[in-house]
Amino acid sequence: MHDKSKSQNASKRKKPPSNKSAAPRKTAPLPGAEPSSICVECAKHPSLKKFVRKHGSIGYECGICHRRDLIASAPAKHEALSSLVRALVRFHYDEWSYNPHWGGEDRPELLLYDENPIVEHKAMPGFPRDAEESEGFLMSLFEQAWPEANKGIAIYGGHFKEMPILLDAIGTSSSPSYDKLVSRLAKENYYEVEAEFAKLLAKLEHGINAALPADTILFRARIGIGKRFMRSDGGWTADTIYQPYIGADIGAPPPPKATPGRLNRGGVSFLYLSTDEATATAEVRPHPGHHVSIASFRCLREIRMADFGAIDIGDFSSSDVALEIFHLGYTISREIGLPIAPEDRHKYTVTQLVADLIRRRGYDGIRFPSSAGPGANICVFQPGLFANESASGKVVYVKGLKYKTDKVESLIEPTEDDVALPDRT
Repeated sequence: MHDKSKSQNASKRKKPPSNKSAAPRKTAPLPGAEPSSICVECAKHPSLKKFVRKHGSIGYECGICHRRDLIASAPAKHEALSSLVRALVRFHYDEWSYNPHWGGEDRPELLLYDENPIVEHKAMPGFPRDAEESEGFLMSLFEQAWPEANKGIAIYGGHFKEMPILLDAIGTSSSPSYDKLVSRLAKENYYEVEAEFAKLLAKLEHGINAALPADTILFRARIGIGKRFMRSDGGWTADTIYQPYIGADIGAPPPPKATPGRLNRGGVSFLYLSTDEATATAEVRPHPGHHVSIASFRCLREIRMADFGAIDIGDFSSSDVALEIFHLGYTISREIGLPIAPEDRHKYTVTQLVADLIRRRGYDGIRFPSSAGPGANICVFQPGLFANESASGKVVYVKGLKYKTDKVESLIEPTEDDVALPDRT
């Protein structure tokens, strides 16, 4: 709120120590004006930090910590800053967590007063940080609730024919464009929709380009072993020695034996690799008591990869239209990494179409996150781009499995205060 008490509080803010080496400000805000910048320390999210470094300099007053000796975004970029923060709220939060009509806080900026993944909420030593001191700045980020779809980021879904349209968090929901494609592929052949889908993927291309250097070592696993041997020490004891699968036994299957996978159609041979041994092992879903063969593969030349997980939301935060393109790319990345039971392999039709179109754009493969291990996976369209390093093969024994869980709010029976939400795809 912009009132006299707010201006008085601003005049009482403790000033930081002088910094003679600091770069001069490009512009100076009017005396008593509410700060419209955020510094690189108060910007917590990596995309927000990147924005501040790109569009900032030392000398602007941060609207959160009120320091002037750190790089802060230029006031002239406040509209773009607002759009990025809105996009990050849309990514991390469902609308019902901040919309008072559906049980949320009474203003979306209150999300940023407490622990959150977007901006810093704690006070810096010697500088104020409380709701009153930063209220004006945080409110300014959400002033326009319903901008035009191609000119800003909306944080409320609104109503249609008396029914609420609540916005799901982008990070945990499926893209409408992706869902539309899934629906069409349930009724149409993939080649009937690929032209339209290719146009959407083209809008993501500047954000997915990645390269894998020559001689990079990646890993592949297979449950089981090649052979067992007994090695005697010449006395009364002997050890069992395991030989891993090597060569063709652990490489990409020949086309006639290639079953449908995340990215390959039946009869198409792609090579699936992982960035580390633990991820390669987890990806084959072994059970306790299994022996697993692990092989190393060396990249023979630099290859061009499509990495949907590398898309920066900051490059798609100018409007709702652009944000939906980001949502599509993020959904593709997540869906490629999700495990699917053999009987549900028909669900790979979308990701297989992604691979078809990406390959035609000149890419050598696709990098995607692992839902089972700590690293990432890489699907290579031409298995011959990698050589099996047979001498480095090994066998591991699976002693047990460990699942990572996180507690969520739950109930047995809903009360009159609990509003049922639509099921997610």
